[in-house]
Amino acid sequence: MKPQSLIVFTLSTLILGFMLAVQFQTVKNPVERDTRNMWELREALEKEKQQQMQLNNKIEEYELLLDEYQQNSDKQKMMTMEEALQKLQRDAGLTTVAGKGIILQIEPLFQEELIGEQVPTLGPDLLMRLINQLNTFGTNHIVIGNNRIISRTAIRDVDGTTFINNRPLQELPIEIKVISDDVSKLYDQLKGSKIIDEFAKDNLALTPELKNQIYLEPYDRKITVQYMEQFKEGS
Repeated sequence: MKPQSLIVFTLSTLILGFMLAVQFQTVKNPVERDTRNMWELREALEKEKQQQMQLNNKIEEYELLLDEYQQNSDKQKMMTMEEALQKLQRDAGLTTVAGKGIILQIEPLFQEELIGEQVPTLGPDLLMRLINQLNTFGTNHIVIGNNRIISRTAIRDVDGTTFINNRPLQELPIEIKVISDDVSKLYDQLKGSKIIDEFAKDNLALTPELKNQIYLEPYDRKITVQYMEQFKEGS
């Protein structure tokens, strides 16, 4: 076989082998389609936008704090650090907070004797959808029943019962307390939101009520911090 023919044969064989390998891999691992509907995609997009906005605000906040820390004296630096720590604890849900807010009452839309069905329950999916909606509307602090909601709060189904922070959610009626910087705007957004209709589909009434003063208890569970160690001087 001539050298040129050998080169052409070799390249053809390599290309054919590569195409067969790609085809085999595609059949072996088919691409999974995103089966979420338009409403779920929009909700996910709004959630990502909200998180991005919060991250940008945090970056700006800590840049200002760093600048202030670098310009202050030692005593002022300690005060700045203590104020920052207190704010972090408050934002993390580890302190009692008070302010203007809204109380959301969740109860059966129709009584059992009227519709001949069992009393409805609040499932984790619908509850998570409500929390995401509240966060999108600008809620600062949330308490569901006696459970303070923080970034590490777990909401899941355990044998048909909704658990929050590893505790079973109490039976209806359920009271949700929220605090926001702009309560009137939050109230109007809730009243015009489709989330109320989503609750009605599950035979649940979601009723918001404005309050001039609400007190929220802190998160009372132990928080385990991973991948961090206490700094030791001279280490």
